[in-house]
Amino acid sequence: MVDKLTRSGKVIVYLLLFLFLTTFASAATIYGTVYDLELSKLKAIVEINTQPQQKMLSVDGVYTFNVPLGNYIIKSYVGELVAEENVSIVNEGDYILDLFLFPETDESDPLNDADFNFFGENNGKSLAWLWTLTGVFVLAVAGVLVYLFLGKRKKEPVHAELKEELKVEDPLLKQVLEEIRKENGRITQKDLRRKFPMSEAKISLVLTELEHKGQIEKVKKGRGNVILLKK
Repeated sequence: MVDKLTRSGKVIVYLLLFLFLTTFASAATIYGTVYDLELSKLKAIVEINTQPQQKMLSVDGVYTFNVPLGNYIIKSYVGELVAEENVSIVNEGDYILDLFLFPETDESDPLNDADFNFFGENNGKSLAWLWTLTGVFVLAVAGVLVYLFLGKRKKEPVHAELKEELKVEDPLLKQVLEEIRKENGRITQKDLRRKFPMSEAKISLVLTELEHKGQIEKVKKGRGNVILLKK
């Protein structure tokens, strides 16, 4: 009887060890750097919703997690700056995920939540037709103005300066790429424009061409873009 219990215990231990090694073998590593709006590294809290949850303080802006295969949400925060990213781990290996922290905003609008009635219930109903008529009139006037403006624009010739502005030369593409590399592969579109004496339309055209060639990636952050160099 004792021998049977001993053998059963060994089987359970081997089974648990096998499951542990299988889980470990299927694990992946997620790591990256935490940045603020100015692309400065941040010392922030980073957590991931594994079971159990993992949480750490990024040292010099760097964080790392070992996770099994699955879908996760990574959150980072410090003060009023927050970031949240979804990540799917489908294969073993290393996954790089940089986090960009932005001020947390309250998207709720108090004007939408409040129930305002400026004219009273009866007056509001009686004036509804007046608001409708006014809106139709305003839209009609706006339509006429837009038609006249576009018609005038079509008749205007395209100046040589504008044609030159819309050209994208290969040397310029190389210069922009080299400038992004000097900034460790990350720079805001606003800062990049400061380094080149060109209009916003021209720098946008250059970045669009580089993105089409698969050399950069534009990440929308707040009101601007962060330009990331693809490796």
